[in-house]
Amino acid sequence: MVYAPRPLPSRSLPVPASVSPALKKAIAQSLQGAMEAIKNIPPLEDKPAWQNLIAAYDQASQVLWQKLRQQFPVTLTQESIAGVNVYRVTPRIISSENSQRIWVHLHGGGYALAGGELGTGKQS
Repeated sequence: MVYAPRPLPSRSLPVPASVSPALKKAIAQSLQGAMEAIKNIPPLEDKPAWQNLIAAYDQASQVLWQKLRQQFPVTLTQESIAGVNVYRVTPRIISSENSQRIWVHLHGGGYALAGGELGTGKQS
């Protein structure tokens, strides 16, 4: 059985009111450069076009990633777990109520876009 995709109408999502002012600012930052890079998705078979798209997206994302790292300073270390590259992102300040907690984020887009260290941008 083949399932057809469900198109969704374009809409703007508001920045959540429940988050801190610093996070509101980070969420509200424009992703225009990265979104512009993937405006025209190439056919799956066109490997050179995909390589160009990935490079353009990652280059545009690098700007946002650097801003996030400046705004939310963390310690970032690359590690390997069972042969899988992982990044440990540790806030510089951890509140006592969070000292025994861990958050695991699986970055699905890393298969093609924003791989490697760029995939840590959401955690920064």
